[in-house]
Amino acid sequence: MRMNTQNRNILIGIIILAALAAAVYFILQQQKPTTTSMATSTSATSTYNLSTSTVPGYTITEVPISSGSHTPIAPDYTMPLAFSSSVTPDERTSLQAQFVQVQAALAQNKLDFGSWITLGNLRKEAGDYAGAALDWQYASAEFPNNVVSFANLADLYTNFMPDYPKAAAAYKQEIKNNPSQPYIYEDLFQLYTTQYPQGSSAPEAVLQQGIAANPKAVDLQLDLARYYKSKGETAQAQAEYQAAIANATAQGQTSSAAQIQQEAGQ
Repeated sequence: MRMNTQNRNILIGIIILAALAAAVYFILQQQKPTTTSMATSTSATSTYNLSTSTVPGYTITEVPISSGSHTPIAPDYTMPLAFSSSVTPDERTSLQAQFVQVQAALAQNKLDFGSWITLGNLRKEAGDYAGAALDWQYASAEFPNNVVSFANLADLYTNFMPDYPKAAAAYKQEIKNNPSQPYIYEDLFQLYTTQYPQGSSAPEAVLQQGIAANPKAVDLQLDLARYYKSKGETAQAQAEYQAAIANATAQGQTSSAAQIQQEAGQ
């Protein structure tokens, strides 16, 4: 059957409209912005270095990550004392009795500073130096402005389980927390001039720091004079001797002043 003219025109119109609709859809698709799902975005960032400013299809902005506060982890205060072979039976009995008391105190208050210090002392006396270090390190972390735990660690790392960098760090923190005690500067000075040499300027700097913080400390001036003398720096040694003599005299320490004067004349 032959299609009449009217039906043929209708068919041609339908075909033209379909073609126009397809063309419009294609154009709209080309102009549509690219979207990315959250899952795809996450996957993509994991495959690129985030220090790079551009990633195809993404805009990356680095966000600083805050480390936040760190909560110290307490050692197990119930851990039994570990005795070295040199500890006598009577000493073990005494230490064990004190240990029971400290355990009870920490069971009541796990932030009892004095009990952590005592626990470290007990472990040290028992011969467990590593255990003592853990207790005092925890006390130092929880109470960073104290002096006792850092003094104990400095002594432990200097004389019992040598770790001189840790000893120096403990002395420095002890000085920071209590700069008015001349003996701490002397201890660090001795560490630098005996077990842990750090170059000629380090011992000198420690004593100078101590003198600046404690201008009446005659012993620190005398230590510095002797240090200069040991290095053959005569002029500097004499200057410190004279400063020590004047300081001792001003404080009424006439006997000390006379002794220093005699030493300076040698």
